[in-house]
Amino acid sequence: MREEILWWLKQGEADFRASKNSFASKDYHASVFSAHQAVEKCLKALYIQRENTASLRTHNLIELGKLLKVPPLTLNFLAKLSPEYSLSRYPDASYGIPAERYTPDIAREYLEGAEKVLAWVQSQIKK
Repeated sequence: MREEILWWLKQGEADFRASKNSFASKDYHASVFSAHQAVEKCLKALYIQRENTASLRTHNLIELGKLLKVPPLTLNFLAKLSPEYSLSRYPDASYGIPAERYTPDIAREYLEGAEKVLAWVQSQIKK
């Protein structure tokens, strides 16, 4: 496996751990953002491997999902998670305070969805 693929994959896994840790500390906005980052980086690892090229410069999970032909339910989740890149961080994007926007149930949904995407990527990556 190319080193660059491993970098993206390992950082995605680290971001997923950060998402779980943020959830445990009740920093739900940070958990959602880190879940987005985990998914994005793992999808990029798979993209680099499949296309034998450099990573795309995008945060759009829908675009990545379509390029990778993810399963339909996964694409639905990516469409829901994609805007969280901004909503979980910026008051002007979320029309309020991101740290107050997220509940445990919302964050758990994103965390569990991210875990499923990461498992799918793992099943697709050629070791």
